[in-house]
Amino acid sequence: MSSTNRGAKRKPRDFYATPESSVEQLLRRVPELNIYGQNWLEPAVGDGAIVKAVRKYWPQYQKNAEPYFTGVDIEPQIESSSGLEIVRSNYLLYLPEQKHHVIITNPPFFLAQCFIEHSMNLYEDGYQPVIIMLLRLGLLESKSRQGWWQGKEPDALYVLSERPDFTGGGGDSCAYAWYFWNWHERGIFIL
Repeated sequence: MSSTNRGAKRKPRDFYATPESSVEQLLRRVPELNIYGQNWLEPAVGDGAIVKAVRKYWPQYQKNAEPYFTGVDIEPQIESSSGLEIVRSNYLLYLPEQKHHVIITNPPFFLAQCFIEHSMNLYEDGYQPVIIMLLRLGLLESKSRQGWWQGKEPDALYVLSERPDFTGGGGDSCAYAWYFWNWHERGIFIL
């Protein structure tokens, strides 16, 4: 995937599976995610890359049990299984029947702002799950987003020291971070 589309045709719906190594780096740095509860939501589940990576590395971090995931996607490429419920839906229209403790995703970049807003407004009663999104650092840039960011600033950025490889053809041309909202740690951290 090229941030500038140089010679690369973009995949439909901006589907670029999250590299396992990017999730592993995050879990190594923030193992305390397991204390935030077992009910997790993956709003752009795709082929289940994040779910699979969390499950693979969770035993190193768990205190109680694996998280239960609800995966939402317009065209999910993974089936429901034990501990994974799939909802075929547009996340921006999704209204859960239950509360989720953690919302974690790698959203389509062209919908990143919409995913952030919807995640922040998902629960009307003031309930605030931890929101975690893998996004380009460039999302922080631009005059057009300057006003939009007011009141939506992330609590923490966990910057990937190695650019993720979303296509199998080498690292991306831009830098990425895991953005956190409703998180106890404040600041910028390098993974």
